Amino acid sequence: MKRKIIIISSFIVLGFARMQAQTEGEVYVLKAGTIALGASANIANIFTNAGDAVKVPTLCLQYYFTDKMAVRATFGINSTNSLDKYYVRDDAAFILNPLSNVQVVDTKKVLNSSYNSSIAIQQFFGESKLRGYIGLQAIYGVGSSNTTNAYANPMSAMNTSPSSFAGAYSGNQRALEVNVGSTYCVGGGVIAGFEYYVLPRLSIGGEMSLNAIYSHAGQSNAKSEMVVNGEVVTVNQAVSPGGTNIEIKSLGYASKDMKEQIGFYIMYHF
Repeated sequence: MKRKIIIISSFIVLGFARMQAQTEGEVYVLKAGTIALGASANIANIFTNAGDAVKVPTLCLQYYFTDKMAVRATFGINSTNSLDKYYVRDDAAFILNPLSNVQVVDTKKVLNSSYNSSIAIQQFFGESKLRGYIGLQAIYGVGSSNTTNAYANPMSAMNTSPSSFAGAYSGNQRALEVNVGSTYCVGGGVIAGFEYYVLPRLSIGGEMSLNAIYSHAGQSNAKSEMVVNGEVVTVNQAVSPGGTNIEIKSLGYASKDMKEQIGFYIMYHF
Protein backbone atom coordinates (compact mmCIF):
# COMPACT_ATOMS: atom_id res chain seq x y z
CA MET A 1 0.00 0.00 0.00
CA LYS A 2 2.89 2.36 0.79
CA ARG A 3 4.25 1.98 -2.74
CA LYS A 4 0.84 2.81 -4.19
CA ILE A 5 0.56 5.97 -2.11
CA ILE A 6 4.10 6.97 -3.11
CA ILE A 7 3.28 6.54 -6.81
CA ILE A 8 0.14 8.65 -6.61
CA SER A 9 1.89 11.27 -4.45
CA SER A 10 4.65 11.53 -7.07
CA PHE A 11 2.11 12.37 -9.75
CA ILE A 12 0.61 15.07 -7.54
CA VAL A 13 4.02 16.60 -6.79
CA LEU A 14 4.88 16.65 -10.48
CA GLY A 15 1.57 18.32 -11.19
CA PHE A 16 2.21 21.14 -8.70
CA ALA A 17 5.70 21.65 -10.11
CA ARG A 18 4.31 21.89 -13.61
CA MET A 19 1.61 24.32 -12.49
CA GLN A 20 4.25 26.76 -11.31
CA ALA A 21 5.66 26.88 -14.85
CA GLN A 22 2.30 27.45 -16.54
CA THR A 23 1.02 30.88 -17.47
CA GLU A 24 -2.44 32.01 -16.45
CA GLY A 25 -5.25 31.29 -18.89
CA GLU A 26 -3.84 28.04 -20.31
CA VAL A 27 -6.62 26.07 -21.98
CA TYR A 28 -7.16 22.41 -21.13
CA VAL A 29 -6.62 21.09 -24.64
CA LEU A 30 -3.57 18.97 -25.29
CA LYS A 31 -1.52 19.26 -28.46
CA ALA A 32 -0.38 16.62 -30.91
CA GLY A 33 2.82 15.01 -29.67
CA THR A 34 1.85 15.11 -25.99
CA ILE A 35 2.85 12.03 -23.98
CA ALA A 36 1.04 11.00 -20.82
CA LEU A 37 1.89 8.52 -18.07
CA GLY A 38 -0.72 7.16 -15.72
CA ALA A 39 -1.85 4.43 -13.38
CA SER A 40 -5.12 2.90 -12.26
CA ALA A 41 -6.53 4.40 -9.09
CA ASN A 42 -9.35 2.10 -8.09
CA ILE A 43 -10.19 2.60 -4.41
CA ALA A 44 -9.78 -1.10 -3.61
CA ASN A 45 -6.35 -1.13 -5.24
CA ILE A 46 -5.06 1.92 -3.38
CA PHE A 47 -6.14 1.32 0.19
CA THR A 48 -6.25 -2.49 0.51
CA ASN A 49 -4.21 -5.45 -0.64
CA ALA A 50 -7.12 -7.91 -0.43
CA GLY A 51 -4.73 -10.64 0.71
CA ASP A 52 -2.45 -10.28 -2.30
CA ALA A 53 1.31 -10.54 -1.95
CA VAL A 54 1.76 -8.30 -4.99
CA LYS A 55 -0.83 -5.72 -6.04
CA VAL A 56 0.53 -3.26 -8.60
CA PRO A 57 -1.63 -0.60 -10.28
CA THR A 58 -2.17 -0.95 -14.02
CA LEU A 59 0.31 1.33 -15.82
CA CYS A 60 -0.56 3.43 -18.86
CA LEU A 61 1.33 5.16 -21.68
CA GLN A 62 -0.61 7.56 -23.92
CA TYR A 63 0.40 9.49 -27.05
CA TYR A 64 -1.64 12.23 -28.75
CA PHE A 65 -1.19 12.06 -32.53
CA THR A 66 -3.68 14.92 -32.99
CA ASP A 67 -5.02 17.52 -30.57
CA LYS A 68 -8.14 15.41 -29.91
CA MET A 69 -7.04 11.82 -30.65
CA ALA A 70 -4.65 9.57 -28.77
CA VAL A 71 -3.40 5.99 -28.71
CA ARG A 72 -3.14 4.35 -25.29
CA ALA A 73 -1.41 1.18 -24.08
CA THR A 74 -1.84 -0.38 -20.63
CA PHE A 75 -0.13 -3.20 -18.78
CA GLY A 76 -1.11 -4.75 -15.46
CA ILE A 77 0.11 -7.53 -13.16
CA ASN A 78 -1.99 -9.29 -10.56
CA SER A 79 0.03 -11.83 -8.56
CA THR A 80 -0.57 -13.64 -5.28
CA ASN A 81 2.02 -15.79 -3.53
CA SER A 82 0.66 -17.20 -0.27
CA LEU A 83 2.02 -19.72 2.23
CA ASP A 84 -0.42 -21.26 4.69
CA LYS A 85 0.75 -23.28 7.70
CA TYR A 86 -1.22 -25.87 9.65
CA TYR A 87 -0.56 -27.64 12.95
CA VAL A 88 -1.11 -31.42 12.80
CA ARG A 89 -0.39 -34.29 15.18
CA ASP A 90 3.14 -35.68 15.22
CA ASP A 91 2.43 -39.31 14.31
CA ALA A 92 5.85 -40.58 15.43
CA ALA A 93 5.44 -39.02 18.88
CA PHE A 94 1.87 -40.36 19.13
CA ILE A 95 3.00 -43.93 18.40
CA LEU A 96 5.52 -43.73 21.26
CA ASN A 97 3.04 -42.04 23.59
CA PRO A 98 -0.71 -41.96 22.77
CA LEU A 99 -1.09 -39.09 25.24
CA SER A 100 1.46 -36.95 23.40
CA ASN A 101 0.31 -33.51 22.27
CA VAL A 102 3.38 -32.81 20.13
CA GLN A 103 2.50 -31.06 16.86
CA VAL A 104 4.28 -30.56 13.56
CA VAL A 105 3.57 -28.19 10.66
CA ASP A 106 2.18 -28.85 7.18
CA THR A 107 2.33 -26.11 4.52
CA LYS A 108 0.36 -25.15 1.43
CA LYS A 109 1.92 -22.75 -1.08
CA VAL A 110 -0.34 -21.12 -3.68
CA LEU A 111 0.99 -19.04 -6.57
CA ASN A 112 -1.48 -17.25 -8.84
CA SER A 113 -0.38 -14.81 -11.51
CA SER A 114 -2.03 -12.94 -14.34
CA TYR A 115 -0.85 -10.36 -16.86
CA ASN A 116 -3.23 -8.11 -18.79
CA SER A 117 -2.65 -5.54 -21.49
CA SER A 118 -4.69 -3.38 -23.84
CA ILE A 119 -4.30 -0.89 -26.64
CA ALA A 120 -6.92 1.71 -27.47
CA ILE A 121 -7.71 4.61 -29.78
CA GLN A 122 -9.40 7.55 -28.03
CA GLN A 123 -11.39 10.48 -29.44
CA PHE A 124 -11.68 13.39 -26.98
CA PHE A 125 -14.26 16.18 -26.97
CA GLY A 126 -14.55 19.35 -24.90
CA GLU A 127 -12.07 22.10 -24.01
CA SER A 128 -12.78 22.70 -20.33
CA LYS A 129 -11.35 21.01 -17.26
CA LEU A 130 -13.93 18.25 -17.72
CA ARG A 131 -13.59 16.35 -21.00
CA GLY A 132 -15.13 13.19 -22.33
CA TYR A 133 -13.91 10.57 -24.77
CA ILE A 134 -14.99 7.50 -26.68
CA GLY A 135 -12.92 4.90 -28.49
CA LEU A 136 -12.08 1.34 -29.37
CA GLN A 137 -9.77 -1.09 -27.56
CA ALA A 138 -8.20 -4.53 -27.93
CA ILE A 139 -7.32 -6.55 -24.82
CA TYR A 140 -5.17 -9.57 -24.03
CA GLY A 141 -4.54 -11.48 -20.82
CA VAL A 142 -2.76 -14.62 -19.63
CA GLY A 143 -2.69 -16.36 -16.26
CA SER A 144 -1.67 -19.48 -14.34
CA SER A 145 -2.11 -21.10 -10.92
CA ASN A 146 -0.03 -23.61 -8.94
CA THR A 147 -0.58 -25.20 -5.50
CA THR A 148 2.14 -27.20 -3.69
CA ASN A 149 1.65 -29.07 -0.41
CA ALA A 150 4.39 -30.22 1.98
CA TYR A 151 3.70 -32.63 4.85
CA ALA A 152 5.58 -33.18 8.10
CA ASN A 153 4.34 -36.77 8.56
CA PRO A 154 5.66 -38.98 5.76
CA MET A 155 3.51 -41.61 4.10
CA SER A 156 4.72 -45.21 4.40
CA ALA A 157 3.55 -48.82 4.31
CA MET A 158 3.23 -48.64 8.11
CA ASN A 159 1.35 -45.32 8.01
CA THR A 160 -0.81 -45.24 4.90
CA SER A 161 -2.88 -42.24 6.08
CA PRO A 162 -0.54 -39.95 8.02
CA SER A 163 -2.04 -36.99 9.87
CA SER A 164 -2.35 -34.02 7.48
CA PHE A 165 -4.23 -30.73 7.27
CA ALA A 166 -7.93 -30.76 6.37
CA GLY A 167 -8.58 -31.28 2.68
CA ALA A 168 -5.26 -32.97 1.93
CA TYR A 169 -6.87 -36.31 1.06
CA SER A 170 -9.10 -37.43 -1.78
CA GLY A 171 -9.93 -41.03 -0.98
CA ASN A 172 -6.61 -42.71 -0.16
CA GLN A 173 -4.55 -40.21 -2.17
CA ARG A 174 -2.80 -37.25 -0.56
CA ALA A 175 -2.41 -34.19 -2.81
CA LEU A 176 1.12 -33.00 -3.52
CA GLU A 177 0.70 -30.49 -6.32
CA VAL A 178 -2.04 -29.04 -8.52
CA ASN A 179 -1.27 -27.13 -11.72
CA VAL A 180 -4.20 -25.31 -13.25
CA GLY A 181 -3.69 -25.05 -16.99
CA SER A 182 -2.54 -21.71 -18.34
CA THR A 183 -5.38 -19.49 -19.44
CA TYR A 184 -5.50 -16.65 -21.93
CA CYS A 185 -8.11 -14.29 -23.26
CA VAL A 186 -8.39 -11.95 -26.23
CA GLY A 187 -11.09 -9.48 -27.03
CA GLY A 188 -12.06 -5.97 -27.88
CA GLY A 189 -14.82 -3.43 -27.62
CA VAL A 190 -15.87 0.16 -27.18
CA ILE A 191 -14.79 2.48 -24.37
CA ALA A 192 -16.27 5.66 -22.91
CA GLY A 193 -14.92 7.84 -20.16
CA PHE A 194 -14.14 11.27 -18.76
CA GLU A 195 -11.15 13.25 -17.55
CA TYR A 196 -11.09 16.11 -15.08
CA TYR A 197 -8.01 18.34 -14.94
CA VAL A 198 -7.25 19.21 -11.33
CA LEU A 199 -4.14 20.98 -12.68
CA PRO A 200 -3.25 21.98 -16.26
CA ARG A 201 -1.27 18.76 -16.79
CA LEU A 202 -2.68 16.49 -14.11
CA SER A 203 -6.00 14.74 -14.62
CA ILE A 204 -8.14 12.11 -12.97
CA GLY A 205 -10.61 10.06 -14.93
CA GLY A 206 -13.02 7.17 -15.06
CA GLU A 207 -13.88 4.67 -17.74
CA MET A 208 -16.25 1.85 -18.65
CA SER A 209 -16.10 -0.43 -21.66
CA LEU A 210 -18.22 -3.08 -23.35
CA ASN A 211 -16.24 -5.97 -24.80
CA ALA A 212 -16.53 -9.30 -26.55
CA ILE A 213 -14.00 -11.65 -24.88
CA TYR A 214 -12.82 -15.11 -25.92
CA SER A 215 -11.01 -17.10 -23.21
CA HIS A 216 -9.24 -20.45 -23.29
CA ALA A 217 -8.17 -22.64 -20.36
CA GLY A 218 -5.58 -25.39 -20.79
CA GLN A 219 -5.50 -28.83 -19.20
CA SER A 220 -5.12 -29.01 -15.42
CA ASN A 221 -2.97 -31.69 -13.79
CA ALA A 222 -2.51 -33.01 -10.26
CA LYS A 223 0.18 -35.00 -8.46
CA SER A 224 -0.60 -37.08 -5.38
CA GLU A 225 0.83 -39.93 -3.32
CA MET A 226 -0.63 -43.21 -2.07
CA VAL A 227 0.47 -46.64 -0.87
CA VAL A 228 0.13 -49.50 -3.38
CA ASN A 229 1.24 -53.04 -2.49
CA GLY A 230 3.26 -51.77 0.45
CA GLU A 231 5.07 -49.04 -1.52
CA VAL A 232 4.53 -45.30 -1.72
CA VAL A 233 3.86 -44.30 -5.33
CA THR A 234 3.35 -40.93 -6.96
CA VAL A 235 0.24 -40.58 -9.09
CA ASN A 236 0.04 -38.06 -11.95
CA GLN A 237 -3.34 -37.50 -13.51
CA ALA A 238 -5.27 -35.00 -15.58
CA VAL A 239 -7.92 -33.16 -13.58
CA SER A 240 -9.63 -31.10 -16.27
CA PRO A 241 -9.24 -30.95 -20.07
CA GLY A 242 -9.79 -27.19 -20.03
CA GLY A 243 -12.25 -25.37 -22.25
CA THR A 244 -13.23 -22.16 -23.99
CA ASN A 245 -15.68 -19.38 -23.29
CA ILE A 246 -17.10 -16.40 -25.18
CA GLU A 247 -18.82 -13.59 -23.30
CA ILE A 248 -19.97 -10.01 -23.60
CA LYS A 249 -18.72 -8.11 -20.57
CA SER A 250 -18.51 -4.57 -19.26
CA LEU A 251 -15.17 -3.70 -17.68
CA GLY A 252 -13.54 -0.86 -15.83
CA TYR A 253 -10.41 1.02 -16.88
CA ALA A 254 -7.68 -1.51 -17.81
CA SER A 255 -9.28 -4.15 -15.59
CA LYS A 256 -6.62 -6.67 -14.47
CA ASP A 257 -9.19 -9.00 -12.92
CA MET A 258 -11.74 -8.73 -15.72
CA LYS A 259 -14.19 -7.38 -13.13
CA GLU A 260 -17.34 -5.47 -13.97
CA GLN A 261 -16.68 -2.12 -12.33
CA ILE A 262 -16.01 1.53 -13.07
CA GLY A 263 -12.27 2.01 -13.34
CA PHE A 264 -10.56 5.19 -12.20
CA TYR A 265 -7.09 6.48 -13.08
CA ILE A 266 -4.67 9.38 -12.62
CA MET A 267 -2.66 10.79 -15.55
CA TYR A 268 0.16 13.28 -15.96
CA HIS A 269 0.82 14.86 -19.37
CA PHE A 270 4.24 16.01 -20.57
